[in-house]
Amino acid sequence: MKSISSIMILFVLTSLQAFDYKEYLSVIKNDAMVLGKGENTVHAFLDPMCHNSQNYLEMITQSQALLQNNTFYIYLYRLPKFESDALIEHIYSSKSPWNITKQIMLHKFKPKVYKMLHSETAKIIKNRISQVAQKFRVKRRPYLLIFKKGSNFCKVSEGNAPCLNPKKKNNKSWKSCVKYNLLFI
Repeated sequence: MKSISSIMILFVLTSLQAFDYKEYLSVIKNDAMVLGKGENTVHAFLDPMCHNSQNYLEMITQSQALLQNNTFYIYLYRLPKFESDALIEHIYSSKSPWNITKQIMLHKFKPKVYKMLHSETAKIIKNRISQVAQKFRVKRRPYLLIFKKGSNFCKVSEGNAPCLNPKKKNNKSWKSCVKYNLLFI
């Protein structure tokens, strides 16, 4: 009898912690850098200094099929081991956050600390994204929330995925991600 009541309490606590991903994402959707024009939606939390995040971004920017079939919402979020707060603020303070993100993440450009831009608006954006990411318990990048067109459910993926090596054209693990419809090609 004691174990049944423990299970009931656990169920109630779990139910209380449930939340609507789309509702939280709507708070930060305007802060995202948007790529692609597809029917499926992918929300990606990336750290600009994270190698896996850089590989993921490189993969989606190089694949026309991914960009045609998906709309990617890119949010920059700090991975604790990289200390990228100042870099994220610099990106969001710039006139063209996407161009700066490409320079840093894809072309490995490292801005000088003393030349970094900082604005109050960028801090607000960074904090708003951080609050949502913490609610989702984002701990590793890339953290993905994937919504297929017409579905009320999403797939959540975090950490390394075998499809993150875009440099190998015949990468079998990348093909397996496509095969299992993780990225909706």
